[in-house]
Amino acid sequence: MSTPSRHLVSSAIPMDEGQHPLPQAIDLGAHHLLLNSDQSIELMQAAQEASKPEYVLCLDATEAYRLMQCLNDLFKQTSNE
Repeated sequence: MSTPSRHLVSSAIPMDEGQHPLPQAIDLGAHHLLLNSDQSIELMQAAQEASKPEYVLCLDATEAYRLMQCLNDLFKQTSNE
């Protein structure tokens, strides 16, 4: 299993006026995980032929927090086994 690399991919993503640049994006291979400045998370397909990116998953800050808490708990459980 390959480890995800942390490459900025924001230059490949068109931004609307007034939109803040993405502080961090993680290249997962076929997808990019975008960690936005408002603490929301978006998952999008890496290879985009269209002019507008197609988002697979969009989480607001509250949903992103809940996801991170659940993942943290799961990783703690598996490391304790």
